[in-house]
Amino acid sequence: MLITEKGCCGRLSSVVTNVKIDPCERPAEEFCLLLRGIECKICIEKCIYNSLKLEELNKAKCYEIYKKNAVKHSNLGSPEVCGKCICVTPCSFEVPS
Repeated sequence: MLITEKGCCGRLSSVVTNVKIDPCERPAEEFCLLLRGIECKICIEKCIYNSLKLEELNKAKCYEIYKKNAVKHSNLGSPEVCGKCICVTPCSFEVPS
């Protein structure tokens, strides 16, 4: 999960180009409360499939759930992720304070 200044509820994609782009500066502070030393773990608790843990993300298990959801909800398009872990958390729409 990537937490930006606008939170973590968003979609990222890739663009292949040969344009030279200067990297932006990294934030001065960590955006994740837990990584800042503040008790949180809400995203871990929201992972109903137990794919996200304190020490790891089981990407293969997460992807298997995504594939099942993609078939079940094929009329909605392909989200590429389950997304339950980022729903209604302190970092969903902003950097938590």
